[in-house]
Amino acid sequence: MKKVEATETFPDYLFQLLYNKPDHILLNGKVKLLYLNYRNSKNEIKASWCIPILPQVKLPLSAPFAIPEIQSLTVKETVIFIQHAIDILKQHQIESIEITLPPEKYKAYKPSLITEILLSEGFLIKKAINHFLIDVEKEISFDQLIESIQLRKLKKAREKKFTFIEASKKNLKEIYQFIYEQRQNKKYQLSLSIDKVKKLANEFPESIKLFCVKENLKIIAACIAVLPDDSTCYTLYYDQDFEYKIYSPNVFLLEGIYKWCQNNQIKLMDLGSAHLDNKPNIGLQDFKRNAGALPSARVTLFKAL
Repeated sequence: MKKVEATETFPDYLFQLLYNKPDHILLNGKVKLLYLNYRNSKNEIKASWCIPILPQVKLPLSAPFAIPEIQSLTVKETVIFIQHAIDILKQHQIESIEITLPPEKYKAYKPSLITEILLSEGFLIKKAINHFLIDVEKEISFDQLIESIQLRKLKKAREKKFTFIEASKKNLKEIYQFIYEQRQNKKYQLSLSIDKVKKLANEFPESIKLFCVKENLKIIAACIAVLPDDSTCYTLYYDQDFEYKIYSPNVFLLEGIYKWCQNNQIKLMDLGSAHLDNKPNIGLQDFKRNAGALPSARVTLFKAL
């Protein structure tokens, strides 16, 4: 019996990462999908990889990263799975594959192991970008994580008695528009339109969280967050009202999200990358470091098949 097979059905229970789920891949439109499954000696499916059948495969189609779901495999089994998967992709006339893996800090998905195996199979590193992540621990407060410069700003926001709120999904348009306007003022763009964010929220309502900071009834900072899995909160978009910059409500916002993570068994808070136009944004990197986040590399690999 072949250990690795290509099928048109998939074991949904294996897909722990939101961005690997077929329904998430299909948010970008109809495309034929190939499911590569690894079976053990008991004929149980223990690993799976969902691939869109395109001449040039680029994973993910519209997400920050993707990865084969191999959490329950040994190193030897993982090597076999990846090698056979590549052979199967060649048989389906796929000309090349590019994959952006999760940051190394997403240890449950073994991105460092996958990187090592792909490099041994002739993949090349196309680029590497740091995400900035915070380990969420019950016994450590946000005050203990952040640098003194951010703590001073946080105390100013507390003195103003701003309010942190987990907002309802019905506020999605309002929060998106707020963030969009702040980015427009800086001449930055959002990667997803409001329609795409709505579609994501409708398809995966439990995976989208909305947070905001208010002064009275006015939104002065807001965040659209994604839960890629049960233990991670990824701050997809967040921003603050420029007029309140002196109080840095973004710091107050991140404190609120950190506390929310503590109360909801979230172990990792991903503040995303700090790049604009494919160049490092040093100011944004400093802000995230000062907010208690540490860098973790997100690697993109490429191979012509």
